Amino acid sequence: MAFTVTANDKTISITADNDGPFGTDQNYTNGLQIDYSNSISDLNSIFIRYSPFSLLEHFENNLHKWHISVGQKMWTPSDIQKEHPEPNERPYAGFLYSQGELITISDTSTHTLGLLVGVTGSNSFAEEAQKFVHSLVGSDTPEGWDYQIEDTFIANLSYDGNYLQHTIENKSGLSHEFSTPLRVLAGNYRSELATGIMWRWGLNLQDSLGSAKTENEMSFKPHMVQGKVTGAFLFAGAEARYRFNDITIDGDRPDDVYPTDVEHIQATAVFGGAKYGESMGGSITLAFKSKDFEQDLNRHSANISMSLFWMYK
Repeated sequence: MAFTVTANDKTISITADNDGPFGTDQNYTNGLQIDYSNSISDLNSIFIRYSPFSLLEHFENNLHKWHISVGQKMWTPSDIQKEHPEPNERPYAGFLYSQGELITISDTSTHTLGLLVGVTGSNSFAEEAQKFVHSLVGSDTPEGWDYQIEDTFIANLSYDGNYLQHTIENKSGLSHEFSTPLRVLAGNYRSELATGIMWRWGLNLQDSLGSAKTENEMSFKPHMVQGKVTGAFLFAGAEARYRFNDITIDGDRPDDVYPTDVEHIQATAVFGGAKYGESMGGSITLAFKSKDFEQDLNRHSANISMSLFWMYK
């Protein structure tokens, strides 16, 4: 099947993550990301002709996109009112970043190559952001940001793929879909290998392959939705990963902060839904993950992820 650029080939989206609905304020506690994507119609573009995607069979029939995002994420210990570090707790960590991606989409797979750059530490402005939001909503004031992961410049490469395995069509127009996600990260932010299974059930799934993610952070990719017609689906997925490093856990910190070590073998489960029309849509995801550092006394944690997106010409 050959893809053509749709009438609404540009996408703007905003995604927010938070663990507040689960009554917690710890580990990965908040994230905010703004995204923009656009289609690439010129296959002679240097970004396409000389990219690894040109090695794919029939790549000229695929839909190609570029995507950029800016965002901020933060992690905290379980008791943010304590001024001094405690054992068996992760350090405070903030991350301010931007990511650029090149995407190709066929009817059976999606492939994404990305470069992420950013900063941790005081330059991430996570302390100011959390204190401001908590003052607005009347939550506890975080007292331990003086002991956050120190200032570091971040550079990370990524590959993210999704491979359609099986589709079951129903007479009602609804269908089931099973796919396999694959993710490879390399850099001083995180390095990991991850794979799993994603199930989706809904309407016009062929227009949104690769949009639902098995990660707990930013668990939906609005820029993977084509928006040619109305669509809606429920999804559930799980992944296992081997994480080699994570700067929010093993990064440089003040001497008073207790050491924490990455839990190398991790897992995540997600449950959610999405609905969209030709010009706008939204999604919501509940995500549950195993502990990501060895000293964590909690075996798992959870957060909610919500996205709103607009598609236009």
